[in-house]
Amino acid sequence: MAAIRHTLQRDVFKGNDERLVFVIHVTKASKKKKSCFLCIASSIEQPINVAIYQVKKSEKDNRFKKRGNWRLRELKTVDGKDAIKDTAEFDLHFDRVYKWVASSVRDKNAFVSCLWKLSLRHLRQARPNFRNVCNDILEESILDGEVDPIIKTIDEEATLDAEENYQALTEREETDLGRLLSQCEFAIGNAEAFTDRLSKDLSILDGANIHTIMASEDQVQQLMDMIQVAIDEVTKIQTRLDGYDSKLKNVRETVEKIEEKNILIQVQNSNSMKLYEELETLVVHLDFRHEFQVMLLDGDLTNPEKVIECGEAAQALHDAINAKCNPCNLGTLSTF
Repeated sequence: MAAIRHTLQRDVFKGNDERLVFVIHVTKASKKKKSCFLCIASSIEQPINVAIYQVKKSEKDNRFKKRGNWRLRELKTVDGKDAIKDTAEFDLHFDRVYKWVASSVRDKNAFVSCLWKLSLRHLRQARPNFRNVCNDILEESILDGEVDPIIKTIDEEATLDAEENYQALTEREETDLGRLLSQCEFAIGNAEAFTDRLSKDLSILDGANIHTIMASEDQVQQLMDMIQVAIDEVTKIQTRLDGYDSKLKNVRETVEKIEEKNILIQVQNSNSMKLYEELETLVVHLDFRHEFQVMLLDGDLTNPEKVIECGEAAQALHDAINAKCNPCNLGTLSTF
């Protein structure tokens, strides 16, 4: 477990400025029995934030990765399932209930004890409810004078980090400090004189800084002038773009009008073609041959053959008189 703890700290938590406090191997209390690690980690910097992570090993690159995380303050209930009988099962109640089975009863009790101690130390209000947990596990954390090694490690390592962040003086800094102290040997016996000397040196430095700032005013003014020129150029470009946009708007409106006219012309041509076809059909139906006219006017009704021809002429005249326009064809005309 020490090797796994070291690997998790290096690969998972170190990059996020977190410190692994406790790790336990668990499986989900379901038929699939998927295994993972539940890790309790704390932030390195103050204020310390404690979180619980679900960590799994990726099948692709064989590296540990976080799959779920919950803040300690989000933990509502820790259910040990049975306060009398030894069981490796336990539930964590967050926004939903997560059921786990530890690799051993001992690991489960240590994990629950760690959560109890961390909640006492870092949660002043809204601490989680511990139920179905043996009182011996909880009482171990509140004995007088007892400090848990795991919790103590957080503060000790935070102190070590502060000591590691300490940077020693460089050789140049040591030389400058030694020269300053050699010029003020009286400082040990006369702190007021030493303070006056430091104030004078500080005044000299402030004066030098003022001269440097004044000397750079010309450069600052040049920079401001260049910025103003750039702003003017941008304004010109914006004005030109606005003009282009206005022209494009007029072109767009003209194109839309042309498209509308084209549509009207197409509709007009289509209607004209349909009317022409209907008119042509009507003319064909109204066409009455000249011989039929002669036959009806001067036909010999005493001759049987002439009577038949007169009947054909009369039928043709009847068809021509009763010829009508097809309303279906007229109904297909388009409107504007």
